[in-house]
This record gives sequence, structure tokens and C-alpha cells, in this order.
Amino acid sequence: MAFGGTNTTGDYARGASAVAVTTGGFYNFTASPISASSLGIQPGGSDWAPGTVTLRIQNTTGGTLTSFDVAYKLYVRNDQARSNSFNFSYSSDNTTYTPVGALDYTSTAALDALGFVLNNRSTTITGLSIANNAYFYIRWSGADVGGSGSRDEFALDDISVTGYAAGTTSVQLTSASSGVSEGVGTTS
Repeated sequence: MAFGGTNTTGDYARGASAVAVTTGGFYNFTASPISASSLGIQPGGSDWAPGTVTLRIQNTTGGTLTSFDVAYKLYVRNDQARSNSFNFSYSSDNTTYTPVGALDYTSTAALDALGFVLNNRSTTITGLSIANNAYFYIRWSGADVGGSGSRDEFALDDISVTGYAAGTTSVQLTSASSGVSEGVGTTS
């Protein structure tokens, strides 16, 4: 489908589902632990095996962007005896894509009954030159890896892409959760 296109039937619009599915196509998976909705993918013989989903991001900052922080949640329901890949790459021209192996995921052929399992993914992409009003592309690719029969389900959620101009300093703080009741004391 072309960027900006709409398709409301068939494989592109399978609808919402909170239960396991086997018909190939795109869904809005809503099963726990997915918070509300997601871009769900059920690979099938002619859907996503192999296939790609590409997100096009336009730089409207007024300057040139030289790096991006990308983060997303990948949920996997490993309910079938087939192994599938779910790999990440990026491009500045939508022609040549650079893979980021650290974000690649392959489901196991041995099925489990765990439901959707969260796999947080994030990376910083540097060495770019995305001019104002130009585009940056991120892509997820899938294919059969091993096993046989139906395929596992995948869901993308909470995709975050942050661009930075040359000379921009980014500081990120992370910590384990901590809490204290109000009026009781303090926590670090």
C-alpha cells in the first residue's frame, strides 16, 4: 500500500481481536498485556512471510537531523510450532535499508501458552543527514525461519521516534521503580 493510502477490507483490515487468530493479515490486537491497541500482524502463507511494514517520518523541525532515538514495544504470542523473524532496519531514501541486528527478534518453533510477551526494543541511529521536510524510514521485516504449520502473532505498540540536530545533547535517566506513601518518608 502506498504511503498515506487507506484500505479498510481484507488482509489490511482484519479488525480488533483479544484472542488468538490464524487468518493472515493486520489486526488491532488488544489482549493483555497490550495496554489498549496495537498494530497486530498475523503472518500467513501470503502475508508477512516474507513481508514488510515501513513507517515514514518527515522532518519538520526547520533544521537538519543527524540522529534518531527509536523505541517500541514488540509483543509476541508464540502459540504455534513455527519460528518467524521480526527484524528492524532504517533508511534515509526508502531504497537502501541498514539492518540493526540488536533489534531483531525470532520466535521459537517450540510453542508456549504464555500469551503475548513484551519485548522492549530501542536504539540510537547516528551519522544521518535528514534535511528539513525530507523523510526518514524505519522498517520491520518478517519471514519464516523454521518449523511448520500456522505462525506466531506479532504486535507493535508505543513506537517513539525522536530526532536530533547536530550539536544536540541528549540526557536520558533511567532507574528502577521506587515508591513511598505520601507523608510517610522519602525515596531515592
